[in-house]
Amino acid sequence: MTRQRALLLGLSCCIGIAIMVASIAASAARGYLLDLGDDSASAIVEVSSVTVSGDARPLTTETVRAAEAADDIESVMPWGQVGFSIPAAEGAHRSVSGIAFWATPYYPQIAGDAWKGADAGLGDGEVVMPSSVSGTDLSELIGNDVSVEATRRTGPNEGESVQRTWEVTGVHDGESLFDQGNNVAYVSTGTFEDLVALQETGADGALDTQWDVIYLQAQSVEDSIAVAERLQDQGYAAESLAQRLQSLPALIDALRIVGWLLLAGVGLLLTVTMGAVASSWSASRREEVGMLRATGWSTAELRSALFVQLGLIGALLGGLGVIIGLGGAGIVGAVGADRVPGLGAADATIPVWWPVLATPAVAGVLAVLGAWRGVATLMNAPSAELLKGL
Repeated sequence: MTRQRALLLGLSCCIGIAIMVASIAASAARGYLLDLGDDSASAIVEVSSVTVSGDARPLTTETVRAAEAADDIESVMPWGQVGFSIPAAEGAHRSVSGIAFWATPYYPQIAGDAWKGADAGLGDGEVVMPSSVSGTDLSELIGNDVSVEATRRTGPNEGESVQRTWEVTGVHDGESLFDQGNNVAYVSTGTFEDLVALQETGADGALDTQWDVIYLQAQSVEDSIAVAERLQDQGYAAESLAQRLQSLPALIDALRIVGWLLLAGVGLLLTVTMGAVASSWSASRREEVGMLRATGWSTAELRSALFVQLGLIGALLGGLGVIIGLGGAGIVGAVGADRVPGLGAADATIPVWWPVLATPAVAGVLAVLGAWRGVATLMNAPSAELLKGL
């Protein structure tokens, strides 16, 4: 019986895994729909100056002005990064001296929201540093002024060091809507333009900025797709977040199908296994059945009693599987809420609840079906044979 119990517990775990996969897939699907329907981040278009083929048009100040003039674009967010460092002479900050940080313009639409010490916005001369770098906690810098070194371009492959003093108003955890690299330090657009002016000047000294990326906030998700397609036709490497998310349904549907196939496979396995378990279990009940028959129990009554017991065993297996599955999905949702698309926006549940709630009943029915042949054999055995072991 120990082996049978282990087998039945394994079946419960299989049911749980199947429900967990289906649940996570459904949660991701729900989160995907919420992202497309309600989240303004889905209306952002990323226009990049770098592509694999290398044939994208450069992103210049003219590009920014043209985007600002478009009726279906709400805001334009030129994005780039300029390196800076904190000099070793900064005493208390000596632990981060020599580390390259990347000044990045702060846009609330794409920056992370896990801030410590900073208000919603950033003023010129203020900076939000990463919370830690190389194991060093930078939260101690909050409220302090730090001198930073950047490079002023003086000619081809030539430059000179310049210093700026910034106030550290907060730290961030590194999370953002788009990957922005390591050691990101957020600054205001005014501070960033000051750094860019040091780096990029034309022959006549006029600012001639070429941006790495420009993010565009469209009026709606539909507008973002139209904007991206229009820019692609103009030769820009553009993609809306909504277009990127549109690749998820195929994966989500595949996960959902895998979940239901797993449930079907577990159901078949439960039927076959319960047949084997019932045969062994029935053999151990032969004397008991013989005694009940001798006391006047009819074959129908005995058959019903055995099927009820077997059905309850199957239902308990299914119920345990539901608990394991939903519990596992809840844990995965909690752990992966910030990492898996959709899980943060939706509970780890199945929108159509009846298949899950019906799992114990279905498992009970399958257990009865699997044991049918073994019980029928037991019922057809002569009473004398059943009582032979007494």
